[in-house]
Amino acid sequence: MLKNINSFLILLFIIPYLNSQQLVILGDSLSDGFGLTESSPWPYYLKECDCQTINLSNAGSTLQEGYQRLQNYIAEHPDHPHTLLIALGSNDGLRAYPFSKIEKDLSGLVDFAINNNFQPILVEWSLPPNYGAYADKFKDIFHRVAATKKIRLLPFPFEPFATDFNYFQQDGYHPNDKAQPLIAQQVCLFLNNN
Repeated sequence: MLKNINSFLILLFIIPYLNSQQLVILGDSLSDGFGLTESSPWPYYLKECDCQTINLSNAGSTLQEGYQRLQNYIAEHPDHPHTLLIALGSNDGLRAYPFSKIEKDLSGLVDFAINNNFQPILVEWSLPPNYGAYADKFKDIFHRVAATKKIRLLPFPFEPFATDFNYFQQDGYHPNDKAQPLIAQQVCLFLNNN
């Protein structure tokens, strides 16, 4: 009887772990907790949708820097999880890099991920309104790369509060503490339905 109870308890512990999704997040300050004072960055809250995360985000990262970081991670963790959320590109846009460079770097990163047994998901990013026509063309890059590479595209995760400055830090660009669970909710909804 005791043996059966112990087996049941072990199953109760293991089954949720087996059913949870493991996700590597490759991002920048928008996902590494930049400027937060009271909460964790949004990847932490993905546990609410049974998602275990490995957050490789680092403030200031460009696509090329993310590529290098992913290379290092793969070298150290050859048996890595298979889902990769690419949440990079915003710094390339903020620095107004040429569109051809951004698209080339983003495509190269996606190819590298696929060639190393990842199933990449691309996060769509937007730039502040003062970037004008550049912002529209920048956003198009994510759609084009996702379509060309036939991978999933997660719509701009700040969309539900993008025009409400109560959810942003003083710089008007980085989401604040209370925005983090909302971002996680958007990501969870996408992961559960795509």
